[in-house]
Amino acid sequence: MWRFSSRRQVTILRAHGVMDSSVPSDWTPMRAQIPLERLDRALGILGRSYRFVSLDEAVKMIAGELPIRSNCIAFTFDDGYRNNFRHGWPILKRHGAPATFFVCTGHVEGGTPFWFDRLDYALQHAAVHGRTFSIGGKPCEIDASDRESLRASFEVVRRRLKAAERHDGEMRREVEDLASALEAEGGTALSDILDRDDWAAVAGWPDIRQAQQEGATIGSHTVDHVRLGLVGPEQAREQLLGSKQEIERQTGQPCHHFCFPSGSYSEESTVIARECGYRSAVTTRDGRNRVGDDLMTLRRLTLPYEGTETEILAQACGLTDMLGRVRASFSRGGAA
Repeated sequence: MWRFSSRRQVTILRAHGVMDSSVPSDWTPMRAQIPLERLDRALGILGRSYRFVSLDEAVKMIAGELPIRSNCIAFTFDDGYRNNFRHGWPILKRHGAPATFFVCTGHVEGGTPFWFDRLDYALQHAAVHGRTFSIGGKPCEIDASDRESLRASFEVVRRRLKAAERHDGEMRREVEDLASALEAEGGTALSDILDRDDWAAVAGWPDIRQAQQEGATIGSHTVDHVRLGLVGPEQAREQLLGSKQEIERQTGQPCHHFCFPSGSYSEESTVIARECGYRSAVTTRDGRNRVGDDLMTLRRLTLPYEGTETEILAQACGLTDMLGRVRASFSRGGAA
């Protein structure tokens, strides 16, 4: 019933890595990625109830340039991990699911890991149990008594780093200093194994170009994964325009779509994105999109891959998100 009532809205799903322990690797991150079999299963379930469309089609429907197709879904993948192209894209193709991959051109060019993966690896290879680190000026104690406890501590650190309302460069300096210190203590760094690691390695241009030739869409995720809501207009424009131009130079195709890293944006950054020539921009705001919505602040839902068929469909149609907001509203009312 919920899916029927919202059939004229456009769903955009978001995901990051597609990888599991079936692929040989030197380590396993604490940050979750979608197992290959579960992605395959989820796409099979969704394909029985939804039409899969490209982000281009979805944007045109929201803009009113194409008629709305009932119960349609577009798939997007953030960060441009190599595993998206080598493991995720073949599964998507098999299910006839168009996908947009948002890449950070600086990481593609430099072959460098993202700060969160680098810190994940460093925490797993240094003696950190019981130690307290200053994160954003606040103490954060690390519990590494077992993997699950360390994972919980890592999530606290990651959330605090991302949530702090300070200039993005300041956050980066703090996390790079912390990661460097832990790497020195542990005697190893993620960069040492990155060439052979599909968990954290970013795709190179050959993989990106091959996927595009096979029908994938390549969008921008800035040059350096910068949170655009926390930098000045000049840096925002450099990140937006530089990544767009490099993608177009490397692929020979226009880059129409953008994704705000960490969901960080401002009204100014959406204006700059439009001025740089982007057709749309997606955020991390949960929800579905209606005809006439702002194309530069599109909502997405997390690609569901856990649970029963009913639970996966409930997440995809936004019912789970709506019930969560209702519960939160009642909780706030009760607390008041």
